[in-house]
Amino acid sequence: MLYRLALTSLLLVFGSFLFMSPDTLWRTSDKINIMILSVESLRADLLTDHNAPNLLKAAKTAVVYPDHRGASAWTGASIVSLLTGLSPFNHHVNSGQTPYAYKQPSPLNILKEKGWEVVGLQPFMNVGTFNNLGLNIQTDSDLTPWLSQRAQQKTPFLLWYHYLDTHLPYRQRNPKWQFDWRNVLKDTSQERLKRIEAVASYPNIPAKSFQFERQDITIITEMHAASVREFDAWFARFWDFFTKSSLRDNTILILTADHGDEHGERGNVGHASTTKNGHLYEELIRLPLMIWTPENKETHLLEGETRNWTTHTDIMPFLFRQLGIAPFDGWKTHKTIWLGLTTQAGFAENDLNDISRYRFAAFDGKWKLHAQQNAKGNWLSTLYNLQIDPDEEHNVATTNRDIHDQLLATIKQRVKTSHLTDASPRPKTQTLFISPQWLSPEDHTFFEYDDIAKNCFRLQWSDVGANSYILEFEAGSGALATNGKVTVKDHEVEYCDIGYLYWKTFITPYKQVRLRIAPSGTMLWSKWLTLGIKEDG
Repeated sequence: MLYRLALTSLLLVFGSFLFMSPDTLWRTSDKINIMILSVESLRADLLTDHNAPNLLKAAKTAVVYPDHRGASAWTGASIVSLLTGLSPFNHHVNSGQTPYAYKQPSPLNILKEKGWEVVGLQPFMNVGTFNNLGLNIQTDSDLTPWLSQRAQQKTPFLLWYHYLDTHLPYRQRNPKWQFDWRNVLKDTSQERLKRIEAVASYPNIPAKSFQFERQDITIITEMHAASVREFDAWFARFWDFFTKSSLRDNTILILTADHGDEHGERGNVGHASTTKNGHLYEELIRLPLMIWTPENKETHLLEGETRNWTTHTDIMPFLFRQLGIAPFDGWKTHKTIWLGLTTQAGFAENDLNDISRYRFAAFDGKWKLHAQQNAKGNWLSTLYNLQIDPDEEHNVATTNRDIHDQLLATIKQRVKTSHLTDASPRPKTQTLFISPQWLSPEDHTFFEYDDIAKNCFRLQWSDVGANSYILEFEAGSGALATNGKVTVKDHEVEYCDIGYLYWKTFITPYKQVRLRIAPSGTMLWSKWLTLGIKEDG
């Protein structure tokens, strides 16, 4: 009798395994971690055998999605879509000053409630754009040590890590990977040398700073490709660690990008935040996507769907399915049309209430429509057949009017239901304020990285009773000068945990910055405060 009971029990257990899906089997292991590795400005067409041999070798054990698109043309909106599964039409992160504010708790907060540690490791993740997502920003550890420590713990984690060195300027940190563009252009004109030097020197190149020409595309692409080769060497070291650690057995690894970069195809170099002329052409939104799962289990991003393209908003729903968590309220499933949205200037937009311009795109797997409204509210649009015109050079709207009208109607309906803020100036208010006075730092103070590495960088001015202030800045000089305005709620502002890479890439090229402050809604500006930036000695 006992023998029969034991045999029956074994058969029942064995039978239950036969009818369990492979996903369920590995979901029930000790823990499943998630690592999302996003690569700055990485166009899909840069991943060649020459530029990324290590990544492509590793990708042989991944599921690769060759027709993947991001959600926007700048980091903030696109990454928030990646981490929430929501489109920019829904999450409304459309300026550098706007945090996630969807009506429901974020998917990352749901994971935290279910026991996952949700972490980012880099100082730039403290910017307001990523507030409210549920990220715990830990800036006291580098990637590999942090992963090594978590590999020994039982608490599952979701880690977002962003590789930054592929951002403008296209110059390589390691001499081994440096591209000698000057030697290639040794016989060219001084005018051309000047604009290519800007690509190697500045993190932002506003539209119309230079008139980039078709002949520049090849050299700019090669400059960017050199940065990709440097990334590939970094990835080889990471992959060696990852595969030799226990993490390979219990971690879903996702590699993608925030957006691409233009290399001069439309007359600019960079993306929305760097050109202030963002768009949704393929060079900015066609991105890589690779997913590694424990034991290389077969998994599919598009469960039950027939479309052949994927997008950032597919990734978080996929992860919830793999973890056995109920879908998040607000996710749109079974998409038939990809919809993209970007503001013209991304992080450089000063305020969500004063967006310079929205730009939209729709793609159905073959046809792609670009659309925007002009100052009078009229719609301007172009249509391309990506199957025969992947570079989007031949507008065929007039000969395909039905398709054009259908896609434009889809965009208009989505805009109507999204309640996007109008691009219109706010009325000025009349108050009895006086101009603020700067309290610290002193005018003409020079800073180097060591001055701010261990302490917060703080700006203070006299409190004149305003509820908020506008902080205006100007940096650099000449054609590459940049400027903007930031809304501040107090009479001081501080910036902490400024990473060395961020300082070196985004701050030091400008040499000098000027700032002034005024109560919001007034023109009562303080005197300009001029601060110098020193190269590391």
